[in-house]
Amino acid sequence: MPENEEKTSPSIHPQDYLRGPEQISSHFLKRQLYLFWLSLRPRESLMMLGVPVLGILFTEPVIDFTTFWKSLLFFIAAFAVAGHVYTLNDLCGLTYDIYDQHKLERPIHSKQLQAREVFLFSLLMLLVGLTFDYMLNMSVLFIALVISILWVIYAWPATLFKGIPILTSVMNGVGSGILPFLLGYALFCPGLDFKGFLISIYFGIIAGAGQMNREIIDYEPDRQANLTTTAVKYGCRPTFIVSFIFFLLSSIYFAGLCWLHYLPHLSLAAFPLTGTLIHAYFFYHYLKTDLGRVFVIKYVKCYRAIYAFVGVGILITTLAHYTA
Repeated sequence: MPENEEKTSPSIHPQDYLRGPEQISSHFLKRQLYLFWLSLRPRESLMMLGVPVLGILFTEPVIDFTTFWKSLLFFIAAFAVAGHVYTLNDLCGLTYDIYDQHKLERPIHSKQLQAREVFLFSLLMLLVGLTFDYMLNMSVLFIALVISILWVIYAWPATLFKGIPILTSVMNGVGSGILPFLLGYALFCPGLDFKGFLISIYFGIIAGAGQMNREIIDYEPDRQANLTTTAVKYGCRPTFIVSFIFFLLSSIYFAGLCWLHYLPHLSLAAFPLTGTLIHAYFFYHYLKTDLGRVFVIKYVKCYRAIYAFVGVGILITTLAHYTA
C-alpha cells in the first residue's frame, strides 16, 4: 500500500524544487485541473452526447445561426451534466470499486483527489449544466434534473440499485438511452410528442443491452463486492446471449419505426440492420471464447465502433433528406 500511495500521490516532482515558487504553484494548479478533468471521464462524457445529437436531428430544426448557438449551449450543458453523473458515480462507488483494480487509476480512487473535492466539483458541474439548461427551456431543464436524480438513486450505496439484476439494465436503458435522446429532442420541441418517445425507446434498448456487457466485464469485482448484477446472478454466457438478442430487437424496432413513417425515410433502416449483421459476426466469434474480461472488452469496442458508424450514417442521411 505505501508503494501505491507514493506512486499515485500528486506531490511535487523533485525537479520542481529547482523552480521558483510561482512556477511550482503554476505546475501544481495545472496538475490539479488535469486531475479534475480526468475525474469527469471525458471520453465517456463526450460519448454520451451522441444520442442527444440524434434527438436534436429528429426534430427537424431549421439550420441557422440561432440553432447553432442554442445547440452549442446545449452541448456544454449536456457535457457538464454527464460529467456530474460520472464523478458522482465514482464517488458513490468507492466502497465497492476497491475490488476492481482497473478503476484504481482514477483520480478519486487513487486518492489524488479527495472525496470532498470531487463532491464539490460534481455539484459545480451540475449547477453549470442546469443553469445553461434553464437558459434553453424548461423541458430540457426538467429532463436533465431527472437524469441526475436517476443516477443518484442508481449509484447511491444506501439504495444499491447498481446490484439488482435486470433493474440495472432497465435503469441504464432509461438513463443512458431514453432520457438523453429526449433531452436533445426537447431542445427544439419543448412540448415533446409521441414520436419522440417512440424513437427514444430504440436508444433505450441499446443502452440496456450494453449494460449487460459492462456487467460481464465487471463480473469478478462485482462478485467480490457482493453485487448481484445480471451477470453475477444468471451467468456471463446467458447474459451475453440475451444482450445480443436485445441489440437485434433494437434494429428490428428501428426498422418498424421507419416502416410506420415515424422516421423521415425508409432507407434509414438499412444502417442498424446492416450494423446488426456485422455485429452478429463478432458476437458469434466471441461467443466461442471463455468470455473473459479481455475478450468482452474487445467485443464491446467492436460493436461500439459499429453503432458509431450506424449513428453517423443515420445523421448524414437524415441531414441530406432535410436539405434536399
